[in-house]
Formats: sequence, structure tokens, C-alpha cells
Amino acid sequence: MGFCIGICPENAISIEERHTIEFNREKAEAQPRKKDIYIRCFICGASEDTHYLLPLRHKMQSLWVCTSCLPKLIHG
Repeated sequence: MGFCIGICPENAISIEERHTIEFNREKAEAQPRKKDIYIRCFICGASEDTHYLLPLRHKMQSLWVCTSCLPKLIHG
């Protein structure tokens, strides 16, 4: 978000400008959406079909958690 650039003691962060092609929303929405059947919430087992899933690191593992289970994970 830019805050780190001004306070980095090593000057290890810089802004790099890049040019890309313009995003075509109609073309992107016209493509069929792929779903990975192996992505499931590690707590309740919910899939992308029924819940929004978010990637996270938990106990040194890369996992997926659904938005229903995330508050329980954060607050216990």
C-alpha cells in the first residue's frame, strides 16, 4: 500500500511501473469458470460450490478456509 517504502531502513522496496494489455471484462466473463474439486475448507469440508473459500497459512501449512469457519478460527 506504499507505507513500507517510506520507512524501509534498507531501501529494499521500490516502485516499478509496468505496462500490460487492457483487461477485457466481457471476454473474461464469457469464459467458463473452472472449479478445483480438491479445494475444500480444512475445517468443515465445504467446497467452492457452496461457500467462498480463502487461502491461508495455519500451523505452517497452506490451507483453504470458508468464510463461515474463518471467524471461529480467528476468535476460537
